[in-house]
Amino acid sequence: MLNMTTIDLLPNVSVFSDQGSRDHQEDRYLVRKLHLPVKNGVGLLLAVMDGHFGSEVSVLLSEILEDTFAHNLVKRKGQVDSALEITFRDIILRCQGFDQGSTLSVVYIPVSDSGFYTFAHVAHLGDSPVFAIDANGNLVYTAEHNVRQNSRDTEMIATQNKRMIDDGDLLISQNAITVDVRFLQLTRSVGDSVFNKVLIREPEYQLVPINKGSMLIIASDGIFVDENHLNLYRTLLKKGEDGQDASDIGQWVLDQGANDNITVIVWKP
Repeated sequence: MLNMTTIDLLPNVSVFSDQGSRDHQEDRYLVRKLHLPVKNGVGLLLAVMDGHFGSEVSVLLSEILEDTFAHNLVKRKGQVDSALEITFRDIILRCQGFDQGSTLSVVYIPVSDSGFYTFAHVAHLGDSPVFAIDANGNLVYTAEHNVRQNSRDTEMIATQNKRMIDDGDLLISQNAITVDVRFLQLTRSVGDSVFNKVLIREPEYQLVPINKGSMLIIASDGIFVDENHLNLYRTLLKKGEDGQDASDIGQWVLDQGANDNITVIVWKP
């Protein structure tokens, strides 16, 4: 175990998680403050994991992410982007034999040498969105890795697996990828061993400039109560700007008729 301090409740982070109308909760989340003896070693580690076909993988991710990232950040001498890349590689390898699966959206916000937060490092697989108001007042957000929202991913999977499609071993529709009579909406995920041959396992990365006027939200896809996702992001960020925390936002989503597990993490500087 590395020498670090972990804090579950932080003054600038709020969390809401509810199973909604489902009979079980497959979402998990992580909120930690790291203190590591390396450059960029002091910061906030935030993550959402949305499990499917069960919660085995999302639970595992919530248990191993902190130590895996911390180890890699020290090993890479404080190079955050490199540490995130290796962390995702380690986790994907660790979970490749699991029949169940999960999304993984991670944000690391280090304290700069000047003592302020200046950048949020974002990495994600799946469709658990990360969206924020950056230092320039712009809305920034992650791509959704699923067949409904991401034609680029879908086309890549179809091109790389043309023979499987021709042989009838892979079916891609507007709603799902089908292999061995199992359906999956995601184009990228952790776990899901049935889909090992077809899923894209490369995370996408973003570096978001932030300042005192910024705000960032990580959530599971249970928040999607508006088909216009950009409009929803603006609505939820405005609620945060108006002083509402994750519990207020999560309850609002439930009140709109959400029918899925819901997890929301809100960070304000």
